[in-house]
Amino acid sequence: MIKEIIINIKVLQSLKINVWVKTSELLELQEREFKMLLNHAYHNVPYYRHLFDSIKLKPKDIRDCKDIYKVPITTKRELRDAKETIIARDTKIMVQHKTSGSTGMPLTLYSTMEDAIYSRGMYERARAENGFRILRDKLAYMGSPFNNPKAKKLW
Repeated sequence: MIKEIIINIKVLQSLKINVWVKTSELLELQEREFKMLLNHAYHNVPYYRHLFDSIKLKPKDIRDCKDIYKVPITTKRELRDAKETIIARDTKIMVQHKTSGSTGMPLTLYSTMEDAIYSRGMYERARAENGFRILRDKLAYMGSPFNNPKAKKLW
């Protein structure tokens, strides 16, 4: 628990820096990260390699974020059907997440531990920017017991 808090605080500190960065610098960062993501997906995720090849799209065809329209939209059904072909070949540690299924069927998603920590840091940054004090204030998580296999049956 303490280790998780320390990691979250470090991620939070690095994310808070972005609040004061110039818009032009953030746009450059977005462009760079977007290109890296597309390149990684094409070369490491069989599903995206097949998807891009099926429409003759290569990562180099995406020059900036304005070209995002060239990337086909992937639906939840397609993600569910893709099974393990959606997982990057170079991924080592996986963290499993499940959606609530509010649209009809739950979706199981996977991320690296690093991505999960970063995502958690994004939530913590939003809370901190709105006055939440990470080591002082209490926080309650509420959700469906159907998504938590350890939850006691209350009904």
